[in-house]
Amino acid sequence: MARMTGFPITKVAAMAMLTAFAMTSGRGKAAEDMSVRYAAMPLLSQAPVVIAKQKGLFAAEGVNVTMLKVNSGPQGLEAVMAGSADAAHISDTPLIYAASNGLKIKVVADNGLITKDNTQAAILVRSDSDIHSLGDLKNKKIACLPPGTITDVQLKGLILPRLGLTPGADITVVPAGFPDMPGLLRAGTVDAVLENEPFVTTMLKQGGFRVVSNLSEFIPSNGSYLSMITFRDDFLSSHAETVRHFLNAYVKAVDIYTHDKEARIAALSEWTKIPRDVLEDVPPLQIAANAKISADALPPVVQTLLKLNYIKKPVDILPYVDNDYLPK
Repeated sequence: MARMTGFPITKVAAMAMLTAFAMTSGRGKAAEDMSVRYAAMPLLSQAPVVIAKQKGLFAAEGVNVTMLKVNSGPQGLEAVMAGSADAAHISDTPLIYAASNGLKIKVVADNGLITKDNTQAAILVRSDSDIHSLGDLKNKKIACLPPGTITDVQLKGLILPRLGLTPGADITVVPAGFPDMPGLLRAGTVDAVLENEPFVTTMLKQGGFRVVSNLSEFIPSNGSYLSMITFRDDFLSSHAETVRHFLNAYVKAVDIYTHDKEARIAALSEWTKIPRDVLEDVPPLQIAANAKISADALPPVVQTLLKLNYIKKPVDILPYVDNDYLPK
């Protein structure tokens, strides 16, 4: 497997990138056909895109959107770079990995911001655990997403340093996927887990678990982007009007997502297959009403990745943000 720094890609995608940057795809050369192939995981952040499709907002803008379900962020980005998708969603950490490796992409819309008031995450333990504060994690085992992921960066770059804990010395970090963490915790394989929604809500509904911290004190003042919509540079150049109409519909859907709980639950129930009773209690992600990305939130993440040695040199991330395609 070929590998970008901190971000895995397949050999097929690596070869596609070598050629995609040097030439415009066949779709780009043709007359603008107002279609977008959007690669997305079954995540909470994708509700506005699903709403825009369900309610005909894309169609009203003349855009034909095909949603391609993928299993991971890397798979979605690989599809974009290989030309089998035109757009995807990406969090701040993999965006910086992509920039450090010279990928020709831009993020064009807010798709979910983590804030101090809405962290979308928590550290949980068993109800009978002797861990009652984050300080009690010393000499314990905690499950977290694998190294290089946004959650791993949050844990190792923001949380543990503030607690005076060093991975491998006085705390053990066990890589695991979100769906596997409840079983690991219940079995006693780990002492705590760093989970994201909707798994936090699901675990609390199952019973036998409790929250130690929702981590609000560790979230930067500008927040952290859990998701942003990204397009390949060549597609933005050749399909500028398509992207603008896509985002017109998306911003209208963000308004519905924010203010219409039933529409939000209906969209997420269809796309994620998460039970409705869980979705009823999951807090909605914060998305700016105008979907504008606050670029100020990104440079601090670059510094955190440098400290963790996940990237080798500073990255100027601001040129990778382009809010100009959004409605004025």
